[in-house]
Amino acid sequence: MKNLLILFSFVVGTSLAQLPHRPNPPRAYNDFSAEQLLSPEAAENIEKTLVEFEKSTSNAIVVVIVDDLQGMAIEDYADNLGEKWGVGDEKKDNGIVFLIKPFGEGKREATLRIGRGLEAVIPDVTCRDIIDYEFIPNMKENNPEEAIQASLKVLKALSIKEYNHKDYEKEHELGWMGLLIIVGVIMFIIFVAVRSGRRGTTLGGRGGYWGGGSSGGSSSSDFGGFGGGSFGGGGASGSW
Repeated sequence: MKNLLILFSFVVGTSLAQLPHRPNPPRAYNDFSAEQLLSPEAAENIEKTLVEFEKSTSNAIVVVIVDDLQGMAIEDYADNLGEKWGVGDEKKDNGIVFLIKPFGEGKREATLRIGRGLEAVIPDVTCRDIIDYEFIPNMKENNPEEAIQASLKVLKALSIKEYNHKDYEKEHELGWMGLLIIVGVIMFIIFVAVRSGRRGTTLGGRGGYWGGGSSGGSSSSDFGGFGGGSFGGGGASGSW
């Protein structure tokens, strides 16, 4: 048993050693990828947004970009990083790690890891919705800044209870129902048009359309979100 504990400690210690060191000076937006996901201006906009949010609420959100997960699952990497950096307040555990891997070998993926103190207001299913509806669609459109900003907007509102996670989930349920209704209406119109065409008549009206190495940013920041927060495994992930 003793040997197993020693081996476990060695493996954990090795994994933690492979993670990036906490930025000094502290920063909320950190891009360690070779390609750099955002322009310096966009990165600085996100940095300022997160610094102001942490100052006004004490909730700490960090965005981290990497191109190598060091052989770990993205969830383990992010949880370990959050623990190593101490994201959030030690007494409140109110930190959030938003880890994005848009480059490098393997799939492109992202994860949200939620501190223990925020798990009740940002549950796993809501994290999944944020990734599926706010982040991934914008990444597929090659708009990473909007992908991050849209996700952060929801995370911030939920974390201060300005927005209820059940309301957010219902919005997307209604969104799918609305989409099904629209598809149904379109199919009905096509059906009527086909039947009318067979009778030798035309369907009037206007035509329509179917819409169908570096930490990044500047070298200084006033971010104070590294206060010893911890993580219990809450969150969700997705890939594109």
